[in-house]
Amino acid sequence: MWALLSQLTWRNFALQHRGSYLGLAWSVISPLMIFGVYAFVFIAIFHGRYGVVPTERDADYAIGLLLSLTLLQLIQEVLAVTPYAVLQNANYVKRVVFPLAILPAAAFGGALLRFLVSIAIVLIATLLFGPPLSAAAWWFPVISLMLCLLSLGLSWFLAAVGVFLRDLGPFTQSFSILLMFMSGVFYSLKQIPAHFRFLRFNPILIALECSRGALLWKIAPSSADMIYLGVVSAGTCVGGYALFRYLRPAFADVI
Repeated sequence: MWALLSQLTWRNFALQHRGSYLGLAWSVISPLMIFGVYAFVFIAIFHGRYGVVPTERDADYAIGLLLSLTLLQLIQEVLAVTPYAVLQNANYVKRVVFPLAILPAAAFGGALLRFLVSIAIVLIATLLFGPPLSAAAWWFPVISLMLCLLSLGLSWFLAAVGVFLRDLGPFTQSFSILLMFMSGVFYSLKQIPAHFRFLRFNPILIALECSRGALLWKIAPSSADMIYLGVVSAGTCVGGYALFRYLRPAFADVI
């Protein structure tokens, strides 16, 4: 099963740029191009700051922006591709012995490989241009792992529901744009007005806020944030898988 998962994951990773001249190099070029546009708008024009520490520089905001976009990219790609994970592989559905749960997991795996490439770029930029790392930076892999669990759970959930609700794919692609502006990519938690504090319960916002704090500001995440993020991520992963298994017998009836 692991061999099959690895094969499908690599296929999903390579398929996105198959036939292009630059091939897998787009996994590096694409996030840098997107970052360049947002950096120009929010640094050169709006002079953006997260306002967490008084010594924040343009370079710190730029690295924080790149980090935030990279973390959000994982969620956005899951929202874009996993609603079709089962629908686009309908030939596997009626194979009794085929483990269908692998399909959304492999779609997530392809997104995860692109995420790891982008994270490598973030870490290099942090080491070259950011402030010195502290012991708080060790929290970043933990936060990333929680975000991966959240993404995997969403993959199973969206793949299962997407079989029955064909409008889910277009909806999630539009929702991912809204999510970018609701998840603290361009601002910090302390900059949110009091009457919008309900955004504090967005686990993606918490992941981004804690990641920037750990890598850039030498601030370890609070116990409450980590417990909340861990419970939501683990619950989403277990719940998404349980829903997929529950709905799986009905897939063949609607495909």
